[in-house]
Order: sequence, then structure tokens, then C-alpha cells
Amino acid sequence: MTGMDRYLARLRQSAGAGLTDEVERELRAHVAAACAEYLAEGLAADQAEQAALADLGHPEVVAAAFRRADRARLRLAGGPAAWLALGQGTLFWVSLGASAWLVATRALPGVALDRLGERPFLFFLLLAVPVFAVACGGSMLHLATRHASGRGAALPLLVNALALGVFLLAPMGGLLDTLDFHVHRATREDVVRRIEAGALWSGSPSDQVAFVPSSYPRSVSDGGGQRAVTVYRTGDALHVVFFPPQGLGAARSAFLYSSSGAAPSLPEARLPQAVGAERLDGHWFRVTMGG
Repeated sequence: MTGMDRYLARLRQSAGAGLTDEVERELRAHVAAACAEYLAEGLAADQAEQAALADLGHPEVVAAAFRRADRARLRLAGGPAAWLALGQGTLFWVSLGASAWLVATRALPGVALDRLGERPFLFFLLLAVPVFAVACGGSMLHLATRHASGRGAALPLLVNALALGVFLLAPMGGLLDTLDFHVHRATREDVVRRIEAGALWSGSPSDQVAFVPSSYPRSVSDGGGQRAVTVYRTGDALHVVFFPPQGLGAARSAFLYSSSGAAPSLPEARLPQAVGAERLDGHWFRVTMGG
């Protein structure tokens, strides 16, 4: 049994029903990414896992957050009687809030990460879907009963359906990447200058990772769930890869700075999931990630 398995066992014991399969997969992915960063720093495998689990938090503390979320959902759902007791206007605002939360997990991950911090941001992503599902169920129940009458009875459910359509179908990836690129371009170029000056990177070919100082916004790069960027050289060209925060359901991408301005190579050893790069402006490229 690995340290992650023991961690999850303690978490299940304390959190109860709040630890779903989806939540477990997200936690495993988060720890795996953090382990990779610690391994890149030179830690042994067991030390990297321990450090990643320590970053995640004590199991009993994390479980308490899940229990509070479960109680909040129960208070929100409250059974059919509670939903039917809600006025149509109240139900509309509940549906609108849950829908906005769901869309924000895909459209505004960078803003949420900067505002909330790393650990609350994880729960911001994980709890959006169950809260939205509860709101949808309440809207359907409200519409299906004799208590729902009048032309506005379907409005809460329509709000939920519109939000779900935007979340699943809207082609937001390119637009959001373009916005993120322009918002953080100056900051990322400042990080690049510091890397070129040797302030943030040793220059060693074996050193593939640099960390963005905490004085910069957290959303400048979210490589492996950390403030990490990938740095490598091909010939005389320096390449720095920034990883913007990715929301739920969003395609993964990255921003690559090439000091030569030429189309960059994407070595599998440095960017194992990169499938292509398109020029954004000057020395900057958008890297599409697969897998």
C-alpha cells in the first residue's frame, strides 16, 4: 500500500460519502503532478510522495472540509419539501449561482486561483459539479410539481440548461488563452528576463524547472500544481514554458517563449504531452497539449 493509498483510506474513514470516485481521481492526479515536480528537484520517490501529501494537507482536516460541503448540500437540497417551499425567485437565484459557479470553473480558473489560493481552488473545482447537480435536481422537481405554475416556472431549469451547454459546448479555449496571454504577457516576460539573467535558473541542462517567485500572481504558471515553468535550450535558443491554470473540461495548453523567435522544437523529454505550437506574437507560441 502506497502513502497515497493510506492517505485516501484515512480520508474515506473521516469524510464518509463526501469522497466520491471523481474526487479521489482529482486528488490522485494533483499528488502525482506534485510528486513529479519534487522528483525533478532531486528528491527520492518516497520523499517526493511525502512532500506532495504534506502539501495537500492532513487527512482529517481535508475530510472536515468535505463534511462541511456535504452538510451545505443537504441544507440546500433538504428533500423535496424544502425545494417546494422555495419561492420561484429564490430558486432562480440558487440556480443562477450554481450555474455561474460551474461556468467559472472553466472560464475563470486563473482569477479563481489568484483569489482563493491553491487549496481552496482545488475544492472550488471539485465541488462545482455536485452543487450544480443538486440545483438542477431542485429545478426539475420544482417544475414537475403542481407547485410550479406560471410562465416563469421553467426559468431556473433553463438557466441550468444554458450553463451546461456553455460549459460543455462553447469553444472558449482559444479565446480564454488569448485573453490570458495578453493579461500576463508583461509579467511572464519579466520572469523570462530573470531566467536569462540566471536569477531563477541555474542554466544546467539537467535542471528543467524554474519556479516563479511568490511576488508574482499565482496564475502566471501552474505547472504541476506548483509555481513552476519548464526551461530548456535547443542550440543557442532558450525556451521557457508557462502553464496557465486549466479549468474543468478545458483543453490543456501552454505558452512558450523562444529567445530566437524561431518555431520551437518540442522535445518529448521536456514536454511529453505537447502536440504542436502556433505563433502568437514575436517570440511567443501557444503549445497545444494532448492526453
